[in-house]
This record gives sequence, structure tokens and C-alpha cells, in this order.
Amino acid sequence: MTPVNPPNASAQSNTATSISVQWTFNNSVRNVLGILRGFKVHFTSQAVENYTLVKVGAKRIVANAA
Repeated sequence: MTPVNPPNASAQSNTATSISVQWTFNNSVRNVLGILRGFKVHFTSQAVENYTLVKVGAKRIVANAA
């Protein structure tokens, strides 16, 4: 299944080394097949073709149940 970008995602720079990302997730059956175990967020400050993924642990995750 091809990853889908949430249409209402927004990001804000907090410091030189951190950002806040917010979106509303639609967990209907057509979007989640199986068990959802998390999300991947890819960020770059510029549009580039070649980049390296760096795995980091989230310091704080806030989930708002709608």
C-alpha cells in the first residue's frame, strides 16, 4: 500500500533542532488495513532528491482523541 500524506498536516519550528507536527488522522477501514503501530514523519528544509533517514525517538507525543 502506498503511504498517504494527511491533507491537513502542519509543522512549526520550535528550536534549531526540533519541530512540532500536527495532523488529524482518519482511521477508517479503507485507510488502515491491519494494526496501526505508528507513523513515520519525513522532514527536509528544502526539496531535495537525495537524503538520509535518521531514526530518532520522539521526546513527546501527544495524541488528541476526536
